[in-house]
Amino acid sequence: MELSESGFLFIKPLSTSYFDFVNVLSPLISVELHQNPKDFAFNLKQLNDLRVETLSNPSTITFELITKLKKYQTLLPYVKTHFPNLMFEWENQLVDFNKELQNINYNLSAYYSILATSLISSNLKRSAIYFQYSASLNDQFMNILLGQAQEIYYQTALSNSFKDSLITKIAIQVADFYDQRETEGIWSYVYLKYVYFRCLSYLKYSLNCKDKGVAKACLQECQNLYSSIGDIQDVEFAQLSQDLENIKLKVINRFDEMEDVDVGKLGELKRCILAKPIEPPDLEVEAPFQKLIPKNIVEKLLVYEKTFDEFIQNELMTPLVELNIDLNVSNIEYELEKITGKFVPEIILQYRDQLIELGGIEKLDNLWNTLTFLKNECRLKLDNIWILLKNQTQYEETLALEHGYENWKLEILENNQQAGPIINSFKIYENYIKQAENGDNLINIQINEIRPFISIFHKMPILKEYIPDAEYIDMNPQLKDVVQSLRKCIEDIKSLVEERNKFTAQLKHKAKRFDAFQKYQKGEDLNSLLKNEIMTYSKEIEFVDNSKQKQLNMIETLNEQTVQFSRIKTSLKVSAKRIETINVLKASFEGFLETLKNAKQGVEFYQNLLENIKSKTSQLDIFLSKRIGLVKSIRNSV
Repeated sequence: MELSESGFLFIKPLSTSYFDFVNVLSPLISVELHQNPKDFAFNLKQLNDLRVETLSNPSTITFELITKLKKYQTLLPYVKTHFPNLMFEWENQLVDFNKELQNINYNLSAYYSILATSLISSNLKRSAIYFQYSASLNDQFMNILLGQAQEIYYQTALSNSFKDSLITKIAIQVADFYDQRETEGIWSYVYLKYVYFRCLSYLKYSLNCKDKGVAKACLQECQNLYSSIGDIQDVEFAQLSQDLENIKLKVINRFDEMEDVDVGKLGELKRCILAKPIEPPDLEVEAPFQKLIPKNIVEKLLVYEKTFDEFIQNELMTPLVELNIDLNVSNIEYELEKITGKFVPEIILQYRDQLIELGGIEKLDNLWNTLTFLKNECRLKLDNIWILLKNQTQYEETLALEHGYENWKLEILENNQQAGPIINSFKIYENYIKQAENGDNLINIQINEIRPFISIFHKMPILKEYIPDAEYIDMNPQLKDVVQSLRKCIEDIKSLVEERNKFTAQLKHKAKRFDAFQKYQKGEDLNSLLKNEIMTYSKEIEFVDNSKQKQLNMIETLNEQTVQFSRIKTSLKVSAKRIETINVLKASFEGFLETLKNAKQGVEFYQNLLENIKSKTSQLDIFLSKRIGLVKSIRNSV
């Protein structure tokens, strides 16, 4: 507690840090309670504003401020109901909800005490009431606060000239409230007040007591009290010390006057208790978060929504999906398409896939270009070799003629032991190229012959158009009725699937409208809420049952027609033109494979030939470089 200028004590409020209800509670409302925080924006802002205005070190304590803090205090239990685990910071420590409420109670007591001290000079009656409000909220300082209220009543009694006997009773009760047997800090001030009012009470009683022995005993009690306080020196307590000194002098003078009187037996003085703890009046507030559904109810509603979703899925959606799986008629449609429409036989499709994978006509063209390039390379290198050998032979012939054949010791190149085999290899390579000419021409002819047919494979529309219709219906009259019956079955099945798809879309739309939270907020009974909703789907359940029966009937009819169709299909007549065209395509594919094989072999042949030519050319270059040295040696010797 702290001492005010009026000489009365007030409680120092506790300090707290800012708490943002909006940012803390909004995620909880959204995530944990599955509701929209915007619906409670007013409540969140109200809590924020009240706490900030009343607990963030207010500069002036007013009754209006206290009323706002009481309002915040009254709202908190409602908040705790929904969010019991909130933590607040007080005096640099995190505390729970209960401690938040206790600290607010403490600060309310502090605010009332501050407001009471501020009204000492202007409104004693109101000040005494506020001290009593404060006392009711604070067990720790209750007696001091009640003592100050009792002291105000004492001052009022003095100013109104009440009887000394009543004033004495009021004063001795003030002393009782101040009876704190601690003498450190502010408590020494309280103890001084205790001594002051107790001495004052005994002095007044002594002055009015008819029994002089008892009167002197009162004075003796005062002297004993004075001896207990010693010399308390504190500038803040100057006025109180002076008041005590004045009473002390009066006691001494009175005691001296009664020097011859024997001390009597002093009994307990009677009290008049005017100050009692008064609870501040309750404040009526509108409960916050009235529409916020509690967590335990939220959990039930979430279970309801999950159960409802499972009902829709398991009882209505999934059965239809499973039924539709059994209604797959793609195979039958494919068979009908092969019978009645333009379709490509499976073997031709396989040829097409293989052909595309192998590269088609583009692959053949690339191989032919590679073969031609390698062949030209071989031709060019061989031509260069023959020119080189011719030039070397002519050069040596000229030298032999110039120096005389009898002096020329080198045999001609073809007769040389080293050069002869090399030159002979080149002649063999020339022969290879001549022999391969016919094969090369054949490959070129094959590519050009199969080109238009292979091109047909590349584009499916062209391939379909190229193959004539099988004319099954025209050539097999018994097939017509069966095909019509199958098509009717397929149309009915597709209509059933379409009907189910439409039903499913409507079902999803209807199911989306179920909002357990909204229904509960509108007042529907929690226990019957889900049952009532599911009962609205009786028509949907009936639809699923009827649809299942329809499917059984359709499948039975379809199976009968499919069996008959399969029996007729085993001996169908086919258009001769179609057979002929398919055979042409088969032959074209086989020709492609053969040409591809030949082209690869041709490329491989010229690759090997070119490598051999290069190898022999290197040997020839080595030989000729040595030969040049021999030529120089012979010329020098001659």
